[in-house]
Amino acid sequence: MQYKTAWVLLHKFREILEKTKDLTPLHSEVHIDGAYVNYYIRPKNFRHKRIDRRKKRHQCKDKACVLVFRQRAKNQNIMKGAERSIIALIKEENTQDILDLTQRLVKPNSTIHADEKPAYDSLTFHYDLWRVNHSQEYRSIEGITNNLAESFFARMRRAITGIYHKMKNKYLMFYANETAWREDNRRKSVKEKFEHLLRCTFNTLPSRHFTGYWQGNKMPEALFGIHSLQTT
Repeated sequence: MQYKTAWVLLHKFREILEKTKDLTPLHSEVHIDGAYVNYYIRPKNFRHKRIDRRKKRHQCKDKACVLVFRQRAKNQNIMKGAERSIIALIKEENTQDILDLTQRLVKPNSTIHADEKPAYDSLTFHYDLWRVNHSQEYRSIEGITNNLAESFFARMRRAITGIYHKMKNKYLMFYANETAWREDNRRKSVKEKFEHLLRCTFNTLPSRHFTGYWQGNKMPEALFGIHSLQTT
């Protein structure tokens, strides 16, 4: 099998997982956090030519933020950690995108765990919001953590470093949803996961983005915010 064949085939499976994802609103305890990708700018060789990469005008134009919503499993004796994950893509953690996505993906009055970023402040009016200040602690005195989201990003970053090396924004949702699918089905057997993927394949129309990919049918640019949830 050629590299081209394998690349397109895997992306077709990722697109299937994207199209068949469950967007039913989460409830109970939900952990929310964002992780930035495609942000690294290699510093110049000579010190006098280097820029302050902390300033917004010097940041990479492809910089994006993967936002994850993870629902804690009800029975922790059967399943430790999260049982459902939903991914969205935003340019940066800002109040409007986070409020719009949370209202779409999380039921009102649910308990939300988030970090100290000001972008999550507006959730106080709609949810039972608990915060942990990561600049001071990983776990608050009250026992509040954001570990369900942090563990997801730990696995995703390992995948970037060790397997994919780079994820362009236009394919980022596919990779992130694959990671979410693996996480949510981690307790299932290989047979169960194979059968689930097979059912999704048979119930999905042919790919619009990867049929004839190497003949010029390329993916459109990435969508951000509430539009990133579109599956067409």
